Amino acid sequence: MLHLVLPILLAALSCLPLSSHAESSITSDWPQFLGPNRDGISPETGWKAEWPEEGPPILWRAGVGTGYSSVAVVGERAYTMGNVGGQETVYCLDANTGEVVWKHSYPADLYALYNDGGPACTPLIAGDSVYTLGRGGVALRLNRESGKVEWQKNLPKEFSLEVEDFGISCSPMLEGDQLILDPGAMMALKRTDGSLIWKAPPVPRAFTSPMAFTLDGKRLGATLNGDGLWVFEVDSGKEVCRHPWETFDRTNCTTPVVSGNKVFVSSGYDRGGAVLEIGLGKEPKVIWDNRNMRNHFNISVLWRDHLYGFDGNVNRDNQGQLRCVDFKTGEAEWTEDTVAKGGLLISDGKIVAISDKGELTIAEASPEGFNPTTRLQVLGGKTWTPPTLARGRIYCRNSSGEIACIDVRARN
Repeated sequence: MLHLVLPILLAALSCLPLSSHAESSITSDWPQFLGPNRDGISPETGWKAEWPEEGPPILWRAGVGTGYSSVAVVGERAYTMGNVGGQETVYCLDANTGEVVWKHSYPADLYALYNDGGPACTPLIAGDSVYTLGRGGVALRLNRESGKVEWQKNLPKEFSLEVEDFGISCSPMLEGDQLILDPGAMMALKRTDGSLIWKAPPVPRAFTSPMAFTLDGKRLGATLNGDGLWVFEVDSGKEVCRHPWETFDRTNCTTPVVSGNKVFVSSGYDRGGAVLEIGLGKEPKVIWDNRNMRNHFNISVLWRDHLYGFDGNVNRDNQGQLRCVDFKTGEAEWTEDTVAKGGLLISDGKIVAISDKGELTIAEASPEGFNPTTRLQVLGGKTWTPPTLARGRIYCRNSSGEIACIDVRARN
């Protein structure tokens, strides 16, 4: 991911204000699913985490149609997806006003089984292009400034892949010139024209997004598919190792969390979570495996050797509470009932979490306990999509497609 991270860091440095506040404030883009490094962590610092009683200013609200796509932000543009009237739509919004700069639509089903349906992919912004994967498997490369289609592929049709009733939820990942995604089989496409570079055998339940990392000098990818953890070489798709992970109806939905040679995997339906030690040419070794963190479809975020995530299913009573678990041992540190069934990120040592009921909460990310500094009701309806923090603004989105942009920029 070096080609993504370096431009982001350079852009962040260029945004520092010329004042003493520059020493403690950094802003950053959020160019893809789970942020700059696909780990749910924002490098931003110095943003306002303590708010007045009436809350921070809400800059704007916008409607983008049904779906669970989160918001990607690069510069003064915000990108997301939604479904309106049977049309799946990629939106480019003005990050200052929420007005539509451009949009691109095409016919698509909702896939609304046990959920409201609509696209679940978060757009990937790289260079002058926007890459997306729709709920039915349509992959797109669009011009970032105009929305013009540069290439379009119906991947299930082209590769004879089955699209199940839940549809496809993978957010694409870019490694060099390879666009890596899973529309029913993990594959890499050439970013310039969408042509196939490699394809793995199909595995049912294309719900998870891959994560890339380096191990012993080798660039690898990891995904949690319907069979379990699968680790592969990103340049060839060659298998490195696998570990079975049995879940009810093979419903594995979360992206693996990687730290060095350790990988955390987790599923709902009372399956739980585990940390595995992996190595080239070795079978994965289980470090711990228990039910203390049962992520349904939003991943845990790893911060200072502790996992912060939502434990349990969103569709079950008395589950889905925010929890902190020790990454090294699997022991639960605390559970918070007032924040549940939503999504989160971590920035500047703080948890930014939104509940399924649309309440945004800020708290220190600490294993010592949950101590919120502020709460704000920002959305109604069902809010499962993780928030985005970019350039001093928090973006929250519910399943009906309302986005709220909250101004938390530091003031001198």
